[in-house]
Amino acid sequence: MASELDQIRRLLAEQQVSSAVQAALDWFSGSEPVAVAGALGAALRPLTSAGEGPLVSAFLKQLESFIDMPVIEAIRKGLDESPAEATAWAEKLPPVTQERLARECRDAIRLKQFPLALERARLILAYRIGGQPAEARAQLLGSVLGSLENMPRETEALWGMVESHWSGWGLPDALRRVAISARKARLDSLHQRRYEAGETEWTQLLTELALTLKGELPRPNQLGEASEEDIARFLTSARGLVAAALASPRHISMIDAMWILAEYTPRQTASTAQRAGIEQRVHGTLGPRAQQAVAEAFRRLAEIEGLRQAVLETAARPVFDRHRDMALDLMGALEWPGFADAALSILRDRGLVAHHMNAISAIGACGGAKALDLLSDTIRAHSGRVIDGNERRVVIKCLDAMERVIRRHDITGPPRDALLTQVIRAVPKDDTRLLMGIASRLCLHRIEAMSPAMQDWAVKQLVAGLWRPDTTPTWARPTDVEQVRRRPLGPRQGLANALIRLGPHALPTLHAFLMGADARVSGAYVAVAEVLGKIADSSSTGPLEAMLRSVLMAKDEALSGEYSEEMVFDEEAGQMVPLSRDKLAASVLEALVAIGTPEALDVCWRLRQQIEMRHVASLGKFTAGVLTRLPPQPEGGARRGSLEELRAAQDDDGPSTSALIADLRGRGFLGFGAEKARVRKVAALQALSQRLALEALEAMASLLTDKDLMVRASAKTALLSFAAPSAPLAVREAFVQFVLSELGDGQSVLREPLLALLHDVNTTLEPWASRLDALLKTNPTGALRASLAHLRRSAGSFEVSDETRSAKSSAALSKIELKRQYLEARRAWIAAGKQGPPPEPPEGLDLG
Repeated sequence: MASELDQIRRLLAEQQVSSAVQAALDWFSGSEPVAVAGALGAALRPLTSAGEGPLVSAFLKQLESFIDMPVIEAIRKGLDESPAEATAWAEKLPPVTQERLARECRDAIRLKQFPLALERARLILAYRIGGQPAEARAQLLGSVLGSLENMPRETEALWGMVESHWSGWGLPDALRRVAISARKARLDSLHQRRYEAGETEWTQLLTELALTLKGELPRPNQLGEASEEDIARFLTSARGLVAAALASPRHISMIDAMWILAEYTPRQTASTAQRAGIEQRVHGTLGPRAQQAVAEAFRRLAEIEGLRQAVLETAARPVFDRHRDMALDLMGALEWPGFADAALSILRDRGLVAHHMNAISAIGACGGAKALDLLSDTIRAHSGRVIDGNERRVVIKCLDAMERVIRRHDITGPPRDALLTQVIRAVPKDDTRLLMGIASRLCLHRIEAMSPAMQDWAVKQLVAGLWRPDTTPTWARPTDVEQVRRRPLGPRQGLANALIRLGPHALPTLHAFLMGADARVSGAYVAVAEVLGKIADSSSTGPLEAMLRSVLMAKDEALSGEYSEEMVFDEEAGQMVPLSRDKLAASVLEALVAIGTPEALDVCWRLRQQIEMRHVASLGKFTAGVLTRLPPQPEGGARRGSLEELRAAQDDDGPSTSALIADLRGRGFLGFGAEKARVRKVAALQALSQRLALEALEAMASLLTDKDLMVRASAKTALLSFAAPSAPLAVREAFVQFVLSELGDGQSVLREPLLALLHDVNTTLEPWASRLDALLKTNPTGALRASLAHLRRSAGSFEVSDETRSAKSSAALSKIELKRQYLEARRAWIAAGKQGPPPEPPEGLDLG
């Protein structure tokens, strides 16, 4: 509907009356003419306001030949509604204007701008409201001068100038005596409270009028898209406001109308804050539907030439600096292309640095696609080896404006890639925060349309940013629980949200980064887990399992720096708590549960089994909570299948098994540093353990004697995967055969490391138990006998621990398993309508 009305109005503006009539007839054919005629009249109002009344009259005259008179009358009524609104506003604006003149007179005296103060004094005496007597205006001027009791010299100087012009202004002496009397009375009163009330009178009146417009908008709780009716209501009242201001003597009320409209400028372009005197901008109190209606209404208001000229005049020659900022805010809201050059001239004026931010926003809003070149040039002009201070603020503001242009005009493909290249080159390579800003602002819109190289660059910046330390001062961090809940990841929340929006496009680069040395265990793991859990792609299972292993090998005291401590939000406690392995592991487990595939859940089930068997120490309440809520594990786990099936599937994804074994043995590492060699080995160990690649056992076990502590620990964790109860029986049997073969070799350098490894394996379970019993019956000798004796002592510790657990519980279950079973029973009892007695919780089990 709006586009068809715009077409009719555009044809008339181009003086194509006959074409406009035909377009109107086409529009009427799809609806009931009388019902929609008022909307057409409202759409034509800007033409009458711009002095194109004859064109509109000619249009209606031709239309009368095709349309019934009731429709023509409805159109005329729509045209006439704005004058009615203008009449109403004409009664409301004068008191605001008079109070503003008084305020500006005071400000000019304080700034010792006596010519401006004299002009405002003249306007106060000359500006008449309705039947207001001249004595009231003289009293107002005297009150203004008397309110500045702490500036007697300045007020006396101005009064002398006023007196010298009194007769020239054609004012009688009687009024001068009234002004003198009012000034003396004001000085004598010295009531501070009254003085403050006088200072804020304009603010209060302006606030009331600004809220008048709000009544024409949908309420904050009204959902959906803004309708044409929503837009028309606000637009009608706003046009009446502008018409009344343009009709005031010498447009004296126009500045007040602009201040009222500025209260409805969008958040991304408005920065007047309290400069207008209003404590809170009305725009911030609007709901999304109302904001959409206001945005569209402002674009249509830009058709009023008188408003455009007033904005340009105020921006170029403001009475006070605050007026220039307000005009720039309106430029950004009206989005008229002709404002771009005016905003650019302000941006290039070094004497107007205080207004550069608003000018950048205005350029981004109304400059169209060409604004990108202007903003890019601005960034290059403010770049250097180090970008700091005001230059940095300008660059960031330019990036914000560029983001708006890219989204509004759908700038993608090679043009955006070329723009990104220019901007990236203008920023120092080591300024990671600015590079992150470029990625998060300019790359998220339709990233699939970017070149692969740019996609990879953007994701790398965002991912690397997750590992940046939180430098937010303690006093600047949010303390309100609701604020923290909205951004539980703190400074990482924005980066995580950006990666989530990128979806699968972010995964290859993110997965590769996680396998690198820079992906150290830290609070970034919580953010990464959130990203991978929200995207929920099965390809993330391997990286998440690697993250979980890294967490299990870390120590809580290593998670914080020497002078800082990472904090995370505890939803249950409603407060920030120190980062711990428990929280990190729980975040990774939640991501695996969100993926929900058998392979992802298998990682969780295996950790639960390891905790139950005491191969892994219990981490804490966060991890226990996730493990408790796991779905029941299928018998044999998710890795059931024959050895042949496993081998057939080992090389389906990623590097081949032979290539990973070569990485373990250090082939092709010539020229690599120790750090990169460690990363390659650890990554290969994780991949091979995920595949349960039996042919890699020897190479993996050889790393139990590696010089690097991290490699040795990774090798131990990887080998334990082959002995886990969730591994297929064929895999466990092959692992037992390999271990016993090495233990029987008295010359094997792996004998002692493997014996140490078996401390974490329950050899009382199959297939260990039967193999050990069979070997003992053969009466072995030498190294194998000593090894078997050692294994029997280790098995005894497991047997004792099993007996101890049996004495404490009727079933050999861990506390996690008992808690899970109890909660499942309770859920079933609730689902059945709470019939019968509730399930009894296990004795001594903490359910907190």
